Amino acid sequence: MRWIKHGNRLGMYKQKADSTYWSDHWQNISIDELVAWTMKEDTLSSTFSLIKAFRRYLPAGGRIIEAGCGLGQWVKVLKELGYDIEGVDFSEETIKKVSDFDPALPVDVGDVLKLPYPDNYFAGYISLGVVEHFEEGPERALEEAYRVIEDEGTLLISVPYFSPLRKCKSRLGFYRNKKEGEFYQYAFPKQEFIHILEQMGFTLVSVIPYDAVKGLKDEITIFRWFYNFFGAKMAKDTIKRSVNKNEGKDKRKRTFILKELLGMIIQSYRLRYLTAHMILFVAKVRKEQDGDKWYKK
Repeated sequence: MRWIKHGNRLGMYKQKADSTYWSDHWQNISIDELVAWTMKEDTLSSTFSLIKAFRRYLPAGGRIIEAGCGLGQWVKVLKELGYDIEGVDFSEETIKKVSDFDPALPVDVGDVLKLPYPDNYFAGYISLGVVEHFEEGPERALEEAYRVIEDEGTLLISVPYFSPLRKCKSRLGFYRNKKEGEFYQYAFPKQEFIHILEQMGFTLVSVIPYDAVKGLKDEITIFRWFYNFFGAKMAKDTIKRSVNKNEGKDKRKRTFILKELLGMIIQSYRLRYLTAHMILFVAKVRKEQDGDKWYKK
């Protein structure tokens, strides 16, 4: 599975990301483990930048939707943090799995291109790794998001990132031009996605590249080897943000210092800007009302 150059973007072709694909993808993944990973506010975690962004930008008092919620881990985590959030996903089997895991969790089957909500219903809208799977582009999903977000509401949306590292590899000819399989997803340059958001009526607030570890693992073989040898074990050891109590004090201290140093490097903005796998855009909705109708400003 590799990228190919697709105009200003990268494209990936392997298997169509339809409801069957996602049902199979999520089938053998433990929701408990996924929730535990999502809740980690640890600098080695790929969710570290996301949880900081949610705490900073999500409206505390309004309704929030995660469109394309998958196994609902963010719905559960943010619900426990006090947010009024619900989730929708178009995979019925996935939603059933979530409901079996936690019947009280507010998730339902829904299509991000045609959401079952009235205009201006949500104060916040989350979409993580969803709209890149539309081969025709993200515009229809963004148009529907704009419709259901209220005036001055907030959009937080992420897509794979055509980072400077990937641009360099593309210029050097590392990515092939031959399509194999069905369309799966795009990776977007930062400026192109900002332009799309502005064309759809959103006002940009912030841009946050994240998950530099996956970006490095995917693109640099020696880093992937290093991480698989050293980093995976360290990541597992920090899920509960603790170390083995039977270890000596000096060893625990060395482990803590090493983890903190790695975390500082991984979460540095420069590294994330250059190498991150994903990029999060935070934007505001601006609308004008004329009678019963709302218009883009």
